[in-house]
Amino acid sequence: MAKKIDQSNLKFQEFIRTINKKMGYDAITIGSSELEFLPTGISSLDTMLCGGIPKARTTIIWGPKSAGKSSLTYHIIKHNMKNQDKMIMVIDAEHILDPQYLQTVYEIDVNKLLIVRPERFEDIAVIASEAAKQQVVSLVVIDSIVAVSTEKELKQIERKGFEGDTMAALPQAITKFFKATTDIFYRAGISLIVINQIREDMEMFSGQKYRMPGGNHLKHQSALTLFVKRMSKTDMRKYKLDLENEFGVYVKVEFAKTGAKEGSEVAIKYVYGKGFSDI
Repeated sequence: MAKKIDQSNLKFQEFIRTINKKMGYDAITIGSSELEFLPTGISSLDTMLCGGIPKARTTIIWGPKSAGKSSLTYHIIKHNMKNQDKMIMVIDAEHILDPQYLQTVYEIDVNKLLIVRPERFEDIAVIASEAAKQQVVSLVVIDSIVAVSTEKELKQIERKGFEGDTMAALPQAITKFFKATTDIFYRAGISLIVINQIREDMEMFSGQKYRMPGGNHLKHQSALTLFVKRMSKTDMRKYKLDLENEFGVYVKVEFAKTGAKEGSEVAIKYVYGKGFSDI
């Protein structure tokens, strides 16, 4: 039988206090400390995720175009905005966000949104880091992370037009971004949702048809990855759903966590003009 450690031991408690005082709050914690979650507001998805997306961690929501990635994110924003006394920052890298649409369809209080439209990727790190340090936001959303150019890319275009090779510029910038902000976000208790696109894997070495752009560091850094796509008729038959529905679309969400088995999924529905709900 394993011997139980006395966590009330004075030397033990003093060690933790000393390290946290020198290195910063939560530099060292007891392994039994529970991870907090932000519920998505969709009961079947929250059940699958054991409570929601992890707080103070990075969640990636990716998939094909018009799959519901942004819609799912705004549903999460709406559900958590009610219980927050801080702002929520949305980094509109695609420059297409319509606050009026969010207010009408998702009933989001746009007065609690900070909308950032960066000129270059490096601006995202500066603005998000400063917001975290000042603790003025509880959640940061990047929509989408590969839609904005880096400073290196912009300078290359100025010098050589569109002929220069800048393929590695964005993955390098993303790596630097996470190295610079991960600890800041964690200590401030700020969750990060990164919306990402897909690319077709022409070589298919991985055995998968699609891959996630932005480099490997982006995938490794996330605590949770949600792959969102519209359901095919085959999937709909699997879940015994109406193939001729007119209210909206059915969406399948697959998830993967670091160290967990991939492949778990849940089906939800998107109702036109209203947002997501359980089937």
